[in-house]
Amino acid sequence: MLFHSQEFFYFMLILLGLVLFTPQFLVAWLLLAASYIFYGWSGIFFLALLLISSVTDYSIARLFSPRPEWWKRGIALSALVNFSFLGYFKYSNFFIENLNSASQAMGWDMPLPLMKIALPVGISFYTFQSFAYTVDVLTGKLPACRSLPRFLLFVSWFPQLVAGPIMRAGDLLPELQNIERKLRSMPERVPAAAALFAEGWLRKACADLLAPTADAFFNAPATATGAEAMFGIIAFGLQIYGDFSGYTRMAQGASWLFGVR
Repeated sequence: MLFHSQEFFYFMLILLGLVLFTPQFLVAWLLLAASYIFYGWSGIFFLALLLISSVTDYSIARLFSPRPEWWKRGIALSALVNFSFLGYFKYSNFFIENLNSASQAMGWDMPLPLMKIALPVGISFYTFQSFAYTVDVLTGKLPACRSLPRFLLFVSWFPQLVAGPIMRAGDLLPELQNIERKLRSMPERVPAAAALFAEGWLRKACADLLAPTADAFFNAPATATGAEAMFGIIAFGLQIYGDFSGYTRMAQGASWLFGVR
């Protein structure tokens, strides 16, 4: 579900309507459910990976933080779980392709078949965010979070879940601690949140307008003139900037609406 899509528009309308009529003690649960629905839109199976990664780091932080002498073991265990998932889903075929190239160069013509793997959306973002929390806790920079729902919300906070920015626990967790009380001042934040979101939407729209110019050059670089190459490269740079900065602005706007900076 992308921020500039019709689905997200309806998602936000429904969520805001529910937030207004939800008792304060259930607001965090509602936002957690909304974040998982937002992520599950790309595939129900991916929710299991998100949950496993989150529960693993929450448990490691709680179990190992009272034992400072075991901090290296805790970090190693967190890295093993998190980066095993990341490596399998993101780099398995990359490893196989390089292994096939190396074996072919040595005269071994026995290529391994590539695997059909669906890459979970945003797996890099939440993996590094969750792992960084464990590192911060076990190195004494942060106390361990004692609320599992609050920690799950930290990892899955929907505005920055699928495309970042990656947030440190010391910055985002305190923002989420009192989110129930922050909702009372939501009307005051609407203008600033809407301005941020609109700015991001315009940046993303401009990036989409530049895409054909960039694609025209990179699809056939050998036949391009010097001017076409220059325009194509500049357009591609601006397109990438507009995509990332635009999505970040929209994430900031959507998050600030709920009082989370």
